[in-house]
Amino acid sequence: MLDPGQILDKKYEVIKVLGRGGMGTVFLCKNNRLGNLWAVKEVNSQWKDQVDFLTEPNILKNLSHTGIVRITDIFYEYDNLYIVEDYIEGKTLKEYVDTNGPLSSELVEDISLQLCSILDYLHSFNPPIIYRDLKPSNIMITSNNKAVLIDFGIARIYKESQEGDTMILGSKGYIAPEQLENIQSNIQTDIYSLGVTMFFMLTGKSASQATELMFDKNYPEHAPKDLVKVIQKASAIEAENRYSNVKLIMSELNEIMSDEEYNKTMLINSDESIAEATKTVLVKNKKLSKRIKLIIIAVLACIIALVIFLALLMENKASVKKTSEYPAVPKASEKTETKQELKMDDEKNEGELKKQGEKSKEELKKQEEKEREALKKLEEKKREQLKKAEEKKREEAKKAQEKAKEAEHDDKDRD
Repeated sequence: MLDPGQILDKKYEVIKVLGRGGMGTVFLCKNNRLGNLWAVKEVNSQWKDQVDFLTEPNILKNLSHTGIVRITDIFYEYDNLYIVEDYIEGKTLKEYVDTNGPLSSELVEDISLQLCSILDYLHSFNPPIIYRDLKPSNIMITSNNKAVLIDFGIARIYKESQEGDTMILGSKGYIAPEQLENIQSNIQTDIYSLGVTMFFMLTGKSASQATELMFDKNYPEHAPKDLVKVIQKASAIEAENRYSNVKLIMSELNEIMSDEEYNKTMLINSDESIAEATKTVLVKNKKLSKRIKLIIIAVLACIIALVIFLALLMENKASVKKTSEYPAVPKASEKTETKQELKMDDEKNEGELKKQGEKSKEELKKQEEKEREALKKLEEKKREQLKKAEEKKREEAKKAQEKAKEAEHDDKDRD
């Protein structure tokens, strides 16, 4: 175990431990000659007889991809192999998810596309390079969400004539089921590990069993159904049910992202329309509020006027009541005049009632006469119609007789 401050190969000063794996430890080191930082991977000597020490550097030295670390130096020291690689500043995907929780579906799709690009590059070689250990702790995420694949320790070149791997290597929860049966790792085993890694990003947890990924209930409710289907197909238990290559996954992810972008654009446009409509409504509401204020003022003025009127009315009633409590004694002459006036009013009313009664009788009489005249005219009209109908029948009968006589005459002429 190296200590901080220790010097490797006379130039790499150990600063701290970046991570530990099954086959060794990765240290952050500073090149004292150049002043830059590097990730130096120590491969423990105990693996000498089981794994080819130079597999990782031999594979990486021929690779050139923005999502794959570069190897710049290798050396032996303390009976261990040390591999100097680019230092990627950021967090592993596992650390990132453990800190921030499950990722949004958009970020899952973005990182998954980047991983697909890396795997597609590795699989494009002839024969293909199989990574074999794709998992969150082997993926670095930079500050701008760029994904970089690290630790090619157990990567290997696919051998078509070989049935199985030399030994079973991989990480629990991310190794394909067929790898446990010592079937040779291939493109489908990397695709399985990709599907399980996508599940981890979306849910924030590793799958305890392979079947866990097959059930929709184990995914967040908000997760896009199309994305869930991609994960389920990529991580199918049977290798033949998975995608045949990574390009197919990239195609489906791009389609999902395009649909989401379209929906966002539509939502933004609808929000703008709503905002514009809201502005219009607010302007109208301001106008209405002015009218409402004027109406309220008018109503209050009416109420005040009504209150004043009622107050005056109550005062008048009160004064009348007082007068009635102390009535003046009428004189004899005033009483006589009042009686005569009442009598004249009665006579006048009787005369008017009599006139109205006579007028009503005359109107009834006129109405009866009108009805009789109308009935009379109706009867006369019916008689005329009957008379015309009879005359028409006679004419028709006469014409028929004349036709018959003509026919008889024609018959006689022929004879």
